[in-house]
Amino acid sequence: IADGTLHVGGAGDRRNYDALVKLLAGEVSAAACAAALADRKANASDAPSLGLITALSSVVGRGSDEESVLIRSTVRVLDAYGVCVAACERGIVAELAQTQTPGTLFRSNSAATKLIKEYTKVKGKKYLLGALCSLVAELGASNESLEVDERKLSDAENLAHNATMLRQWSARFFDAITGVVSGAPAAFRALAKFLQARVVERFPSAKYTCLGGFIFLRFFCPAIMSPFQYGVVEIPQSRRCVRALLLISKLLQNVANGAVFKKEQHMVQFNDFVRDYQAPLASFFDAYVDGEHDVSSDEPLASKADVVARDLPRLHWTLQANASLTALTKACADYKQAAVLVDFCRALSRIGPLREDPAASSTTKSAGGASDAATDSSSSGGLERASTSEKARSSGRGGTLRRGRAGSHALAAASSNTSVGSAGSEDDIDFDVWFRQPAELVVKSATKSGYAVKEGGAHRNWKRRFVILQGDLLFYFEKPVSKEPKGIIVIDKSVSIATASLPGHEHCVKITASERVYKLDVESADEQNDWVRVLNETRTHSNTAQLRSAAMSALGITASSVAASGTAAATTTTHAA
Repeated sequence: IADGTLHVGGAGDRRNYDALVKLLAGEVSAAACAAALADRKANASDAPSLGLITALSSVVGRGSDEESVLIRSTVRVLDAYGVCVAACERGIVAELAQTQTPGTLFRSNSAATKLIKEYTKVKGKKYLLGALCSLVAELGASNESLEVDERKLSDAENLAHNATMLRQWSARFFDAITGVVSGAPAAFRALAKFLQARVVERFPSAKYTCLGGFIFLRFFCPAIMSPFQYGVVEIPQSRRCVRALLLISKLLQNVANGAVFKKEQHMVQFNDFVRDYQAPLASFFDAYVDGEHDVSSDEPLASKADVVARDLPRLHWTLQANASLTALTKACADYKQAAVLVDFCRALSRIGPLREDPAASSTTKSAGGASDAATDSSSSGGLERASTSEKARSSGRGGTLRRGRAGSHALAAASSNTSVGSAGSEDDIDFDVWFRQPAELVVKSATKSGYAVKEGGAHRNWKRRFVILQGDLLFYFEKPVSKEPKGIIVIDKSVSIATASLPGHEHCVKITASERVYKLDVESADEQNDWVRVLNETRTHSNTAQLRSAAMSALGITASSVAASGTAAATTTTHAA
């Protein structure tokens, strides 16, 4: 069914994306959104949501590069067809249905939040630059110190002078932001008005703070703190300027929240500034949402021709490369989208399969046409197409697994040309017969599982991984639907387990092996402590044969299958390779 529906070999019209667009756009039609909102007695679970988009996001992998491509492409497509504001409105309603306090609105990792964030970021780029560019450049050129923390002052600096300058610069930034109401995109003002109306229904006291979160905390302040990353400046700012911008952003955030400083003693002196600017802020918000806003007057991010040529193929490729029919069916059922599944699969089959990544084909073409396997290995993000996986299995060869050594017990390759690498190295080995189930199915018998952001061994970059502890083997996968792990860490008495806190990664589980240190950043302190507890318990029982047998059984690994595969046959006294 998967091959016949999602990977049909017939010559489809690859430019005919009308059906696919209708499914995405129909999902967020203004009429459907208005009808759902009109029923004020509806349960929270019945609130309109971005069901299909959320389902697709879960299939390609939450937090992955592929999800970013999916969200970015979807935003451009919906905007070109004039329905992205309606999509964001449905996202607002969906987020409100799951929010207990207004202060946590848009802080989840949901597809709706990401869609809204991406849309405001790209739609408001010109608006952002117009408000901040000249001021940030002026502050950088002045090399002015705004440091007000006595512990960080140099001998030549004057605390009172710096505090005065921080007030002046913060006031200038506030005026620059609030003085361009007419320059704001109509879509921004329409969404702000919609957001305020919906929030006030549940949280009457949050009339202005909800807009503070939308306009300041989620849009302007991140760009003030990181102007180079947001394209406000063309070169990175000096350390002094970065610190000054951080302090300005903090002050503006508290003004937007209507909250005085309490914990940061060096900022308490600015509480009068926070209070004095509440009235001007309220006036700004009132003007921002006043009147009707024709979103069709905004210039689209791209034309329909552009998204058909670029974004729809990119979205199509992302799904084709990552979405098996099994995973897609389950996700659609989970998000109550089963009714559109058949139409969605039919839309893809009418288009026909793409033979290569559109992003790669836009820069270079393979002579004579690249094979599926070659396309997979060259495409960014390490995408694995389902069709390629099936071809590999039918020929007795599986996809390659990039794995790092785990202590002194890395999995040994039996063939002479596949040797165990040095500490931190990665080898390509055949794991076709080892892993016959997606990770999400193995979870049922796992000791513990969950998401973590893992530090890489060679490049030290951080990537989201799905982690499973089976017996005394810790597997990390790219996503729950993956059948092959990215690596395995053996949790035995030779490793040590501890907590660690790093900048931007506060809840790390640190696994120190003889040849490498692994760092896994989990979502909370409670989750961090639980992982450390479970892993330490596993360490003390790492010689228990029953645990290893259970792990191998859950993953479909047998001694005979290992021997038959020729992948690994070596054993040690405590570890079966």
